Amino acid sequence: MDSGVDRGRVSALYERERASYIAARPRTLGLWRRGEASMPNGVPMSWLRNSFDPVPMWVDEGSGSHFRDVDGHDYLDTNIADMSMFTGYAPEPVVRAVSQRMALGSQ
Repeated sequence: MDSGVDRGRVSALYERERASYIAARPRTLGLWRRGEASMPNGVPMSWLRNSFDPVPMWVDEGSGSHFRDVDGHDYLDTNIADMSMFTGYAPEPVVRAVSQRMALGSQ
């Protein structure tokens, strides 16, 4: 049964958006290439390579439920899993407690 969807058009749109996504992440690509010299697949954990396609994500900072990649793109973390430690990014009480403890010595 014909769905009426032009598969060629869908493929062309996908490739256009994929290329646009990659082009908007030059620092990410540079860090990934650099990582390939010392880590399998260029990332610290193998599952990271396949979790983010077409390029792995390089997070620069986070606050609450948002994080920003090294190219300045802001994301809402709707997964709230490994990377945000179930409490969001940089929750103030945790940052304060860790900072106070580290000020006393890290050993």
